[in-house]
Amino acid sequence: MPTMEFRKVSFMWTIVSLLQAKALLFSTIGFAGNYMVTATAGGEWGHIGLWTICTFLDAICFDAVNLAELIGGSRVWLDVSRTLMSITIVCELSVIVMTSMAFFREPTKIMGWITAGVAGFSAVVGLVGLSVVAGKGISLMHLYLPKFKFSLGWSFSLFLIGQFTFLFASVWHFLDARDTVKK
Repeated sequence: MPTMEFRKVSFMWTIVSLLQAKALLFSTIGFAGNYMVTATAGGEWGHIGLWTICTFLDAICFDAVNLAELIGGSRVWLDVSRTLMSITIVCELSVIVMTSMAFFREPTKIMGWITAGVAGFSAVVGLVGLSVVAGKGISLMHLYLPKFKFSLGWSFSLFLIGQFTFLFASVWHFLDARDTVKK
């Protein structure tokens, strides 16, 4: 009868597992933050995220969905970004669960391939969702705040760091699965 005991895992595996946990934290904070794109002109500034759009010219914040409907624009980009980034976070959680299972079970080649595939899929989907919100956010803010200078905010940076960390984890899982002896 199998028991739940800790197995020996490599030092690199432990480091990658800790990086994945940190990447999930960064991705979640970036997803929840509203500073994907920021705009500044003099002392005035504004920001846009997945949840609110704020301009401090008038000290007004709008719910992102309401603003898209208010200006007569499409909110499809917002729904697409939210959906893709949500899928990313769910995939990242599943990758962490799969790598945690190696503590209690010998990792197999198929488990390594699946983990590598899910981690890679997660990173690619997250990067697509991030590029949609950044591109549309900049164009939306440029339309209504033409004299402002735009930059990517800290939410964007945190989510991006999380995605590239998961991309690294995907490559590592792929290489580890290739070297795994068990079938």
